[in-house]
Amino acid sequence: RTRTAGTTERAATGVVSVVGLLVFFELSSGILQGATGPLLPSLQAELDIPSDYLHWVQAIQYLDAAVSVPVFGRLGDLYGHRRMLRVALLLITVGSVIVAIAPNFTVLLVGRALLGPLAALLPLEIGLVRDRLTPEQSRRAIGMLVGAITLGSLVGALLAGVVQGQVGDVRVTLGVLAAVAVLCLTLSFFIPESRTRARGGMDWIGGALLGSSLAALL
Repeated sequence: RTRTAGTTERAATGVVSVVGLLVFFELSSGILQGATGPLLPSLQAELDIPSDYLHWVQAIQYLDAAVSVPVFGRLGDLYGHRRMLRVALLLITVGSVIVAIAPNFTVLLVGRALLGPLAALLPLEIGLVRDRLTPEQSRRAIGMLVGAITLGSLVGALLAGVVQGQVGDVRVTLGVLAAVAVLCLTLSFFIPESRTRARGGMDWIGGALLGSSLAALL
């Protein structure tokens, strides 16, 4: 009985640790997304971006996010939610670094496009908690994840304004955000893989049509 109780306690501790990491990822996701707005004027001045094109800094990420959510969600069901979570975080990290060092507007847009999978983190995390937790525990964990991204958005806007006001260099502020992304990618290696897999395949044609139709609309 003692051995069984100890095993159960360790399993419960492991679940709490995993949920805590996922909540941190969503908090970081909110920070990365919320920090963009306050930094737009500084980015415009730094890269000499025409006002007519400034909206693309936000729009291109939204476009990629709209495509990333269904694509990453389906790939996570097929090949593992942790695996795709790492892929998403890798793209986000690369995108954050590119944004921080972008020498011109075009390179900046490439980096911003790579940040689109930020929106795909939540469905992948939901897949992970549903695989590991009971329905009641899953509902509580999902509520924490949604609350974390909301809080992160507020913290991100505040943090970006404070850091930018203190250092006065948008590159440094963007470097801090890139460091947050690197930390999340590193911590993702402590997340266990989901055990269930969906049947079927990926509708790549549908994904391509979705992306092209959204791009045409924009």
